[in-house]
Amino acid sequence: MRFEVLHVINSGTYGTVCLARDRADREVAIKVLNPEHLDNERAIMRLRDEAALLSRIDHPNIVKVHGCYEVYDRPFIVMEPVNGASLEDLLFALPSGMKVADALQIVRSTSAALDAAWSSPMGDHGEPLHVIHRDIKPSNILLAMDGTVKVVDFGTAHCRFEGRESETVSMVLGARAYLAPERLDGGEDRPQGDVYSLAHVLYELLTGRPMQVSLHPFHHGRMLAGQYARMPLQASDHALRERVTRLLERMSEYIHDDRADHAEVVTEIDAILTDFELEHDLEGFAGKHVHRRMQNIRSHDAHDHAAWLDLAFLEGPPPEGDLVDRALRDYLTDPNWHADKLALERVLARPGWTIRPFTELLDQDGKPWWQFWAAPRPLSETELRRILEVLARRRSPTVTAYAQRYLDHPDSYVRALAAELSAE
Repeated sequence: MRFEVLHVINSGTYGTVCLARDRADREVAIKVLNPEHLDNERAIMRLRDEAALLSRIDHPNIVKVHGCYEVYDRPFIVMEPVNGASLEDLLFALPSGMKVADALQIVRSTSAALDAAWSSPMGDHGEPLHVIHRDIKPSNILLAMDGTVKVVDFGTAHCRFEGRESETVSMVLGARAYLAPERLDGGEDRPQGDVYSLAHVLYELLTGRPMQVSLHPFHHGRMLAGQYARMPLQASDHALRERVTRLLERMSEYIHDDRADHAEVVTEIDAILTDFELEHDLEGFAGKHVHRRMQNIRSHDAHDHAAWLDLAFLEGPPPEGDLVDRALRDYLTDPNWHADKLALERVLARPGWTIRPFTELLDQDGKPWWQFWAAPRPLSETELRRILEVLARRRSPTVTAYAQRYLDHPDSYVRALAAELSAE
């Protein structure tokens, strides 16, 4: 066993992050590419590039990476564990936002980290890496239990270093709600794009709600000004409100050259905290809000999580077909399993599945109720379509025999699939 998977931290579209214990009895975080992307060479190269990039960056507010590895043809990144929660998770419990000093300190730490990633001499020959994150949003900023801010997920970052596998291209990457106008237009990537995204994050931390913008240059500034004026800021000092509003305005300018850069954001936040004698208490805030999230994560065993089969290879050889089929049967108990083709594709991307769970459904279809402990649910036309589409991936005499049952089915698509499979 290489790792013992302890808990699932997060499971997204492209990857799953878990907490694990290695052979040295050390806790680590592991980011695994989801099975449906294993044939996507670009996604694999981005995962490797993320590990290579973060191994070059040494900053207290950027998650550290130990390396990128591959086991059973599955690539994954091993990182330092962050005993914390994302800002996205925290905002669910903060409908009115958070204290000004705490919000400013989170943005200050994030800006300092991104400024270092852009300008610090961390390259192979002492040159700057010129990193642009390109996906700054609440879910990619973590707050640890000790109050430390960590920027994560550099999978779509723009950067320069030797050995980079994937080509850096200027395209619309990241969450659209946080993207700068020039990014949505496919313009050149610049650090100010991350500053614009961070303005959205700051507004959300201060108010508890996302910022609404217009991409039209005429309406953009006026729409933001209206929101800033009505901002339910947790601060009674009028002068403080004006300073914070000016900071937001500078970070969210429509033209990137008019925006503050990361260093200016850090300097201005330091000045605001000093001028108004504000003291943040991120450790105290984390003790109250992050602790609850961590307790919830650690109370659930990874083996009980829906993403467990995507992580099982970390503990040993890929699971046998019976284990995969058992999970597939559980998935098919949902009456609406057939409605989401993408979700079905993700399930079928796991190695080792067989046609048995699907043929079991066909065996139940049309049988009289007295042959079951409970009355069976007849299969809909959409379910039959999905089942026959899946069986087409495992063609065999058994599949042919099942398909022949539906040669006279009233649905033309079902008949066509059945005829195609019966012709084998």
